[in-house]
Amino acid sequence: MVMQRLHQADLVGEVPDRGPWEVLSLPAIAEKDERYSIESPLGNHDYVRRAGEALHPERDSAEIYRKIREAVGEYIFPEPVSAESHVARGWTDQEGVA
Repeated sequence: MVMQRLHQADLVGEVPDRGPWEVLSLPAIAEKDERYSIESPLGNHDYVRRAGEALHPERDSAEIYRKIREAVGEYIFPEPVSAESHVARGWTDQEGVA
């Protein structure tokens, strides 16, 4: 399941309590240093993101997200109910998120 968080009681907020899910939370702006190792048939990849960096800096910079946060306010752009991507995995036996 891939979903942007919209509310604390949205589907992604409820699912982890109901089964063997692994949750991967990717905030628009990294809150801390992150490292993910992804194993796939196309090869293994390590992804590193430092605190304060944007999720996809080639598309939108951290500065753009900060301006959005300033414009819409913390009520619309708070954590964890923000412009985040969440992946809850349990429906597949693939590994790779470290």
